[in-house]
Amino acid sequence: MAGRGIHIHEDDCGMRSLHPISAWEQVRSDLDKAVQSSQENRAPDGFGWTGIHIIRKPDSVYENLPLASLATGLEQSFPRIRRFAATATAGFGGHDPLGVYEDDAWCFGLGEGCFIKLEPEDGLVRSIWFEARAGRAQIAKLREAMVIIDHAAPSLVVDYWLDCAGAVSDADFMRRYCDALAG
Repeated sequence: MAGRGIHIHEDDCGMRSLHPISAWEQVRSDLDKAVQSSQENRAPDGFGWTGIHIIRKPDSVYENLPLASLATGLEQSFPRIRRFAATATAGFGGHDPLGVYEDDAWCFGLGEGCFIKLEPEDGLVRSIWFEARAGRAQIAKLREAMVIIDHAAPSLVVDYWLDCAGAVSDADFMRRYCDALAG
């Protein structure tokens, strides 16, 4: 799939992300609110929810993180995938008017189940998110890519699917996290 592009459902965007370490308090607070919302809004039949939590992006963004140099570093772990779409519909066939379509995306990975997406502004990376629905070998490559990012700008992982957050530099957290992803 990596050769053709990546097409994901819009609901998956940003569920797993990296943030500058300075965002820890806001990220932790928002993740706690998401967990609480999930518990309080579980549908009576146990399938789905009666209300949702809207993820709040932290005020802290990456600063002075050059897109070009980070992209060069990430290409050590993953190929660049330029074609990217996030829509409510499946496939690159029709056009979802509310979808996001990019033909020159800053996305690196192995396909829809394992990638890192950089969101640039004026030649700098402002935010980063990723997907990690893959096997152990692919998750290991993803961890390598996260370490490259962490060396450029100390970062933390926040995962709303697994209800967890931690610093990329915390080897114990990253081992447990990657085991859970591969698991």
